[in-house]
Amino acid sequence: MAAAKNYPVSTAQVRPFRIYDEGTEKILKGKCFGYVLNAHNAAQVYAKWWLDVGASVTVLDTKGNDLGQYTRRLNAVQTSPNTPQTLAEVERQQKRGEK
Repeated sequence: MAAAKNYPVSTAQVRPFRIYDEGTEKILKGKCFGYVLNAHNAAQVYAKWWLDVGASVTVLDTKGNDLGQYTRRLNAVQTSPNTPQTLAEVERQQKRGEK
């Protein structure tokens, strides 16, 4: 299956994006992604359904760069200021990380 046009494709590794749980201080087992948008979506779902109120998860790449953080609040999931909201922001973030 081919990737959609203009969809960010990872070239370094097969699954370079990870989800890190701040509470347990571990990378979540089985939560490795080939596309950064998939990692962000999974982090949001994980924060909404499985985290306790006040707990956080972070999307990381294999270099250890923080690509965004999601914190569970009482009625919503709060994002950090550096979390991308659009595909264009994700692409700019990836270009900054490659340099």
